Amino acid sequence: MIQSAVLEGGILHLRIDDARRRNALGTQAYTDLAAALESAAGPADAAPVAVLLSAAGPVFCAGNDLAEFETHWPQPAHGPVYRFLAALHACPCPVIAAVQGGAVGIGATMLLHCDVVVMARPAWLCYPFAKLGFTVEGGASRLLPARIGHLRAMQVLLSGRRVLAEEAVELGLATRCVDGDPMAFALEEARHVGTLRPDVVRALKRQLRAAGAMDFPACFEDEIQLIGQCLTRFRAAIVTPRKDGGT
Repeated sequence: MIQSAVLEGGILHLRIDDARRRNALGTQAYTDLAAALESAAGPADAAPVAVLLSAAGPVFCAGNDLAEFETHWPQPAHGPVYRFLAALHACPCPVIAAVQGGAVGIGATMLLHCDVVVMARPAWLCYPFAKLGFTVEGGASRLLPARIGHLRAMQVLLSGRRVLAEEAVELGLATRCVDGDPMAFALEEARHVGTLRPDVVRALKRQLRAAGAMDFPACFEDEIQLIGQCLTRFRAAIVTPRKDGGT
């Protein structure tokens, strides 16, 4: 479930609120997040000054709903996952994330498209794609090596290890590591953005994005379709009998 509210000062607060399932994202959550983010794409004088992204419970986001890998993958072209990622990347105002706990899979890759990432000291990132038999999504195939270098990106992806908050800051995957609830610090950042001219803030974000221009919409779709191919091959391997009579 996605909770959406406009806070004082014109801050759009999006909260992932499904702590029972560790805030794993499924089709409805992707659709709701995309719709909310697309609503921020209007004229600067009528749109949010910033988007604040947070989650309920001890886990920020456990990644894609594993059950939906059976029912909703491979994804259709420009499907719900693509729509969410494209809307997040295209959001013209700053996106500020408060990460209170583990961020796994798309829970971690979505943060690569945020402009400010505040992590609680116990929080961590994990990109377990290879361990699960998948390739990456969320533009991580471009952004991780660009952000932390090829060697570190390969190590993080092949190991599937946890990147703790302090290391995430050192690597450039997070802005701040804080003691206590990161929401208070993220809200402070959002309120500061609200004191600046919205047109200037949006222009600055466009400038910085242009400096590392990549065709992310095409990248998102390629990555998503490749994961679908991995799943299809995996399923075929399970149901195809081996020559020795095994499965």
